[in-house]
Amino acid sequence: MPRIDVAIAQEIEADLSEKIRSQTATPGSEAALRRMIAWHTSGNPDYTQMSPELAKLVEQQLPRTTVLFKELGALKSADFKGVGNQGWDIYDLTFENGRAVYRIALSSDGIITGAMMQTGP
Repeated sequence: MPRIDVAIAQEIEADLSEKIRSQTATPGSEAALRRMIAWHTSGNPDYTQMSPELAKLVEQQLPRTTVLFKELGALKSADFKGVGNQGWDIYDLTFENGRAVYRIALSSDGIITGAMMQTGP
């Protein structure tokens, strides 16, 4: 991997620290997670709105996640809970048939770079 300039690295670190300190959702993160859920439920993701790395993982996991989201049923609510220590936005999700915690990360241009869900009570 190419190295980045020290000043750029410090700026990135400062931005991350401020995001974590402020506990403010990234603009568009809730809409992005709702799109991800719709894509998984339909089995037809829009890979152009994801980073190449995430798109590859979503494609590999799609058979399982489509079944999971259909079992969970319709999304009833998505409540922002905060920002994790890696800068990902954290949402509590309530579905017709279950609950989950969803973490999502977006790039500055709105591309979904990370998404992770944990189901449970």
